[in-house]
Amino acid sequence: MKLSIHVLVCALLSIAALTTSACIATDTIYKDEGDLCIGNEGSALSGRTSTVSANEPLRVVVAFGCGSSSCDKLEKANCTVTVDGDRIIIDSFARVAPVDLITTGCTSDCNIFSAQCTIPPLDEGEYTIVHGDETRTLTVPGDTFECNGDAELAF
Repeated sequence: MKLSIHVLVCALLSIAALTTSACIATDTIYKDEGDLCIGNEGSALSGRTSTVSANEPLRVVVAFGCGSSSCDKLEKANCTVTVDGDRIIIDSFARVAPVDLITTGCTSDCNIFSAQCTIPPLDEGEYTIVHGDETRTLTVPGDTFECNGDAELAF
């Protein structure tokens, strides 16, 4: 669920007969949303998939999206994991703020905003990952956890 309050209030400024537009942006909040990637600690991706082993901690990357490196700053990001039987609940939060209140132009690069947390070692079996409104299946051991969206870039 996106609790994004991204309000732009624009004002026209006149300077010596030239009119320019400037916007004031507020923080964007991400709560329990974003792309996931899960894999063994210290492992690398193979294509879009990662390896998942039993009885080893697993790294979780939550990618909240991307913004301009010249205009957006990740103020706070975190994620936590709760294992409840065969359910793995991932809670995540991020706050992205404008670098300054008045901007007239931003670079069009993609600076990925992400948070990392750890799933404690799991026994072999099938688990349901819950992250916000989304659920996915995680099979332990397995080598085909497919990372989605920007999470593969941040893993």
